[in-house]
Amino acid sequence: MSWFNRNNEDPDRRVFREEFNEAVQALNKADKITRMAVGHSINMANTVLFQNFGDIEGFKKIPKTEQMAYLNKLHGLEEKLQKEDPVTGLGIGLFKMWLTTVMENDKELITQFSNDLATLSSEGDLPF
Repeated sequence: MSWFNRNNEDPDRRVFREEFNEAVQALNKADKITRMAVGHSINMANTVLFQNFGDIEGFKKIPKTEQMAYLNKLHGLEEKLQKEDPVTGLGIGLFKMWLTTVMENDKELITQFSNDLATLSSEGDLPF
């Protein structure tokens, strides 16, 4: 499925992009602890991805069915956490959305989402 038409943005892509942007805008107004928690959950999700696939290129090389299975696992985790720890669930959800852009090879959204996640990720680095 391609989200791009040279003349118009696909409505599904627009809704997807807007959902991500709304969450990031809300986080931009959130307190420091909330942003740190979201960033930390993004970092954890990224660490698990790297443990499973080596790096993002490793993930991109696996069959689409396996990529979808991994996204479904993230979705299940996100749903569970939304009930138990909504802030952590939000971080997992944002990471899942970024990973979806990677699967779609949507370079524009990959860049935008990566920049937003990098900012949150840096805030989630816990000093030890």
